[in-house]
Amino acid sequence: MKRIISTGSIFLIHHAGNPRVTLEVTRDVCLLARMMAANLYYSQIEDLMFELSMWRCSDELRARDDELHRSLRRDAKHYIEFWKQIPPSGPYRAILGDVRDRLYQTRERSLQLLSHCMSEIPEEANFTNIEQEWLLSELSGKRPLFGSELPKIEEIADVLDTFNVQADLSADNFGVYIISMAITPSDVLVVELLQRECHVKQPLRVVPLFEKLTDLEAAPTALARFFSVDWYRNQINGKQEVMIGYSDLGKDVGRLSAAWQLCKAQEEVIKVAKQFGMKLTMFHGRVQGEVIEQSFGEEHLCFRTLQHFIAATIEHGMHPPVSPKPEWHALMDEMAIVATDYWW
Repeated sequence: MKRIISTGSIFLIHHAGNPRVTLEVTRDVCLLARMMAANLYYSQIEDLMFELSMWRCSDELRARDDELHRSLRRDAKHYIEFWKQIPPSGPYRAILGDVRDRLYQTRERSLQLLSHCMSEIPEEANFTNIEQEWLLSELSGKRPLFGSELPKIEEIADVLDTFNVQADLSADNFGVYIISMAITPSDVLVVELLQRECHVKQPLRVVPLFEKLTDLEAAPTALARFFSVDWYRNQINGKQEVMIGYSDLGKDVGRLSAAWQLCKAQEEVIKVAKQFGMKLTMFHGRVQGEVIEQSFGEEHLCFRTLQHFIAATIEHGMHPPVSPKPEWHALMDEMAIVATDYWW
């Protein structure tokens, strides 16, 4: 299914440079934009439903109509203009009715999130899942996504040029493709698709980076979404890599709270990986250039660092740490809150 509806806001462009554009403001703007767009399209879809009463249609559209009628639930929402469910003789109305239902759910979910910071409506019921469906359909097919003559704005050209360079160079020049703020499966799937479209012979492993506080808190849910996609599970062959960031988190909440949030996030993502039967590898993104120089810059430093690593690994294997008790977790949560308050 092609993506025909999307939402966004130019307000986000100024996030880094405007101190008044806080995380809360960004969140509310996104939700308001989504709700307003859903309202706009909702009324237009209703008008189309009255106008498109014909029954002749293509085989593809007829198949979609049949699929919708087979999946119709008894508790599906009905509207005042139809005293019963839309009959099979109105395929255009049936499909537009499905679009309208998704718009309704999108609007209501955004309103609930704005009012209560939570919603009973699952994300899959609204239009945020359309992009994922489209990406999966493209990845499952063999049709080229675009040709060499595709008109490109500068930002798109930069992205495609990056993948083209990756395709031209030998695979041993690269390790993994790390993406930040990866929350939905679409964030990973789009990288997989672009690697294929740019003819990368040996595609890089796509690794999500969780660094900010909100990213770490959302990491378990994000991984569960990734693993729930059949295509993605087959692609990674039971092995998932994750990068854990440090620098941004320390700036957000302070050192003690950052260390505790990192610990909790790792515990939770390990649980999710075990739940789905995945082998999880975590890469800690704290080794920057100056750290490499301090630990490996000279021969004697290199051997001393290696000795520390080996000793720590042996000690951990021979004397595994005691599993933390629930009351320890509760105490650390309280300490983290106090530490963050003092940090700010």
